[in-house]
This record gives sequence, structure tokens and C-alpha cells, in this order.
Amino acid sequence: MTPVPHPIQGPTAWTPDSLKQEDWLLSLGPEMLKDLEQTRTRLSARKLSLAHAMSEDFGDALQGLGHLVRSRLQSGPGFVILRGWAAHRLPEAEAGLLFWGIACSLGVPQPQSLTGDRLHVVAEGITLPPGRVAPGGSTSSNEILLHTENARPPAPPDILGLLCLEQAESGGDSVLLSGHALHNRLLEHHPEDVLRLYQEYLFGRHDEPYPDGQVCDGSPVFRDQAGKVLVRYGRYWMRVAERTTGVPLDAAGRQALDRVDAMLVMPTMALTLRLCPGDALFIDNHVVLHGRRAFEDPQGGSRRRLLRVWVADREQRHSVLPA
Repeated sequence: MTPVPHPIQGPTAWTPDSLKQEDWLLSLGPEMLKDLEQTRTRLSARKLSLAHAMSEDFGDALQGLGHLVRSRLQSGPGFVILRGWAAHRLPEAEAGLLFWGIACSLGVPQPQSLTGDRLHVVAEGITLPPGRVAPGGSTSSNEILLHTENARPPAPPDILGLLCLEQAESGGDSVLLSGHALHNRLLEHHPEDVLRLYQEYLFGRHDEPYPDGQVCDGSPVFRDQAGKVLVRYGRYWMRVAERTTGVPLDAAGRQALDRVDAMLVMPTMALTLRLCPGDALFIDNHVVLHGRRAFEDPQGGSRRRLLRVWVADREQRHSVLPA
């Protein structure tokens, strides 16, 4: 039974005009930076690689940092940027290992592919191994429209993390939008469409051989779970599901998605941010949609490069797949 939608209150229902920088920016102080450096030194002495690392290898050194990130995700706007860590000056393997360690302090890092990759490189022109399929536009310089991470079964990740190692020469800014503010605006102007958005849509999957043999997942765009409205959106993967199944979307369902898309491009709704080298962005994937502007990199120079991690939250695991 579809619940009666109501406006969502609180800091997650933000618009750019309602946010202050201190709401989402967390500058790392000397103690946090010391914890990171001591952890790096200890793991380097052990010659520990990402492929063999376990969450217990990081001990409690990064738990304080994880607590600060979690507080912004749960009691703040649903995203946070850590700034002040010179991760871009480290060898990429060391930066990636520590970034994965921070993810361990938030929950359980999830595989980035069916082959079990722990981190995914977001950069133009990355050559993927045989059997790997690039997710969305993460290996291109094209614009990526606002979406939540679709990821892989059994459910999308609870938390998305992105570590910036290099900026683009021009463009490439991150775009964030509150799914709760989107919900409220739709409810105000198009309440009939919100009712449809609380009903199931199909989301396509990557072109890979999944163990369950399924080619798509079912989920509403908005779902009330234990008093929290969860958001899942990605028009690209919804169109993939239509093509894969051969089942066209109903007229009411298509109209509701068109309303969403129209609001996603409204300049008053989305926040545009430029990640600095060393910045780590963490997002509640059930609350905040993210995208990226198109970018250009110089020939032969440094190129835009980020590392991505997906995390399942131990404390508040939200499966958006039907029970």
C-alpha cells in the first residue's frame, strides 16, 4: 500500500540557499591528520596492500574520523567533504588504502565489480580489464546527470565516497541535490506524480553475468522505511530496464519521471562544488543525488582522477529492494 506522502522536515531537505559551508565542510585538524599519518606509516612498514587489507588492520585509529563523517551524514545535510588531508601527495596505492580504511570506519566497503575490486578509478580513458564494464560515465569526460548510485545486488550502497587526487583543467565540478528537497517540491507542485513515484519502477543492471540471472531490480523512487524517506533515482538505468525487458513504462510513470528530470536541472535546487586535490566527499546515497559537469584535461598534463568506494552502513542498513 502506497503511504500518504508528507513534507520531509530537517537538514536533509536543503537547497543551496539554505546551506552554509560549515554544514558540509569538515577541515581536518592536527590530531586527525596525525592519526592518518601514523596509520599510513604503520601499514607501509607492514607492506600491506589494498587487496589483502582487512578492516581490523586499521584498528581504532580512524574511528574518530568516521564518527565525524557519520554525524554529518545522519544529522546534517547528508553529505560532507573532508579537507586538509594531502592524499594527492601520497603514492596512489597508499592514498587508496587509507581511503578504504576510512570507509571501514563507516561500515563495510562493497565490491566495485563482480571481480571484487575494492576501489574504482574515476578518470577519462581508463582501460578496464576484460569482463569489466565501466559504470555510467565514470571513464569519460562527459557530463553525468544527477542520480543515486545504482551499484550491484543485493542493494545499492548506503554511502558513496569519492577521493579527489587530481582536478580537471576546466570543468568537472561535482553537483549535489537533496532528494528530500526534490520530494517536497514535487509534493507541492505535482502531488499526483509523487504518489506514482512511491510505486515500483524497474532499474537496469550492468551488462555482466549476475549470479541470480536477473537483468533488473524493482524499487520506488521514494520509499518510506522506518520513518525515513529513501531515494533511488537514475533515469539512464530506468531506460536500460525498459530496453532489456521490452516492457514500456506506463504513461503516469513516465510523466512522473519527466517531472523529476525537469526539477533536477533547476539552478535553485542543485549545489555545485569543485573538489580540491585531497578532498574526500562522502554522500548518503539514499538522500543526496550526485552528478558531474563535463570537463577537459590537457594533453600530456595531469588529468582529473578520483577514487570511488561504496559502503554498506552497519548501523542503518537500508535495502531499497523489495522485501
